[in-house]
Amino acid sequence: MKKRLCTLLLALTVLLSALPMTVWATDSCVAVKEGAVTTGEVVAGSLLEIKLGDIFRDTDGHALTYTLTNAAQFSVQTKVKDGSLYVSEKDPGTYEPKVKATCSDGKELTATFTITVKEAPHGLDAQYNYDETPAKEVTVYVTISNDGVPIRGRDGTVLCHKAITVPYFDLGRYNLSEYYRYHTENGEGKYIDENIVERPTGLHLYLYLLERYFIGLPEEQCCKGAYPRDALASFKLGEDVSYMDETPAYTADSFAALTITGSPTSLYMANFWGHDENLMYYRNHCFPYMSPGWGSTSDYIVLSDGDTWDVAMFTNWSFYSSGGAFTCFDKDAYNARPGMELTVNTQAYGTTFEGSDFYPFSNLDVFLSDNGIFRKRNRDGTIWSLSLSAAVFYLTPAASEGYRSTLKPSAFRDKSPAANLSAQIIHQEKPLSEKAALNPDWVEWLMGFPQGWTAASSGGRNPQTSPA
Repeated sequence: MKKRLCTLLLALTVLLSALPMTVWATDSCVAVKEGAVTTGEVVAGSLLEIKLGDIFRDTDGHALTYTLTNAAQFSVQTKVKDGSLYVSEKDPGTYEPKVKATCSDGKELTATFTITVKEAPHGLDAQYNYDETPAKEVTVYVTISNDGVPIRGRDGTVLCHKAITVPYFDLGRYNLSEYYRYHTENGEGKYIDENIVERPTGLHLYLYLLERYFIGLPEEQCCKGAYPRDALASFKLGEDVSYMDETPAYTADSFAALTITGSPTSLYMANFWGHDENLMYYRNHCFPYMSPGWGSTSDYIVLSDGDTWDVAMFTNWSFYSSGGAFTCFDKDAYNARPGMELTVNTQAYGTTFEGSDFYPFSNLDVFLSDNGIFRKRNRDGTIWSLSLSAAVFYLTPAASEGYRSTLKPSAFRDKSPAANLSAQIIHQEKPLSEKAALNPDWVEWLMGFPQGWTAASSGGRNPQTSPA
C-alpha cells in the first residue's frame, strides 16, 4: 500500500510539473477556468494574443484586472493590454510570462504561460542589405503621404520621390545618443560591439526632414542640433499640412513634430510630422527587418545611395489589416529609346507582412494630372505618386518632335494632349502667345542628339511631304 501511494504521488508530481505553474492566493475567489489553454506557439516577430477572460474567472463575480509581473524579461511588444496577453519576441525559444489576475476585492492569483517562439523565414535580401561602412552623406528618395496621397513640406516642396541628401552627424546633438548605431554580424541581428557606425540612418533622415520641411529651417541650419529631442517634442506647427495638390491634409496643431519613446532598435514615434503614431514606413518598398520576422526601426536602418523611403500616415487605425499595400513598379528606373515599346509591371508589398514577398498588383491606372504632375490612380479613386522613370518614359520625344517644336500653339488646339510631346507641353502650359513653341535645342537634348543635329542645312521645308 505504501509503495502504491508513493507511485501515485510520483505520478501526480510529474503531471503537475507538465502544467504551467499556477500560484493560488489564500482564500482567493480568483481561479483558472477549467480547460483553459495556457500554452501557445508563435513565429518570431509575429504577435500572439491570448484573451485573459478565457483563462481566469472570479467565483464571486468580481471584476478582474491583469498585470504581467515579469515584463522586464521580455520585449516591449510582449505585454498585457485591454484584457489580453500579447506575446511577440524576435528570438526563437521558450518564454514563460507570468500574469497576475486581481479582483476588485483585492484577491489575486498568478498563472504562468508557456509560449514557444519558432524561427521565422529569413525574408528578402531587400529587407536587410545594411551597409555599415562609413559615409559622410547618402542620397535617398523620400515620399511622405497621408491616406495614400503625398504631402507638401512647409515651403511647398512636394515630398514625392524627392531626392534627399542626408549627412551623417552626431545624434548626441539632439540628446539621442542612446540610439547610436553599432555594428552587427553580416548586417543583421544584434549589435556585436560598441563602435559607432558613422553612416546616416533612418533617424538621421527624420531629423533632417523635420527641420528642413516641417519646421522650415534653411538648409545650412539643419542637422546642427537646433531642435533637440525635447524641442521637437514640444514643437507644434499650428497650421494645415497640405497634399501635393495644395488641398488640406490635416491640421498639425495637436501633435508634435517628433515624440520618441521606446528603446534602441525598438524606437517608437508617438508623434511624427504633427500627426499621431498611426503610420508605417518602408525601405525599398518593403518592410525592413532586423532579424528574421522582426522589424527594424529607424535608428537601426542604415541608409545607402538610391534607397527609397516611404512614410505613410493614416486616419484609419485598422489600415494595416484592411488589405492595404505599398505599391511600386518592378524597377525604380527603366532605359528606353524613342519609339521603343516598354512594358512595366506594378507590384505591392502588403501591410500585414503575410507572405513576406512582393506580389503582382494590376489595379493601377497611370495618368497625367491637370497640373502636369504624373500620378497613378487606384480603382477606388485613391491617387498615388508615379515614379520619375515612368514619367520620363511617357514624355520621351519622337523623331518628329524637332519639326513639331516649331509649330504655333494653334496647331495643337484640336490635338489630343497625349498625341506627342509638343501637344502635351503646350496643353499643360496653355500659352497666350502664338509665338510660343518648344525650343528645338531642348528637344534635341531630351532625345540625346548633339545640338543642331536636326537642323536642315539646305533646301526648302515641306511639312506635308517631309514632316521630320
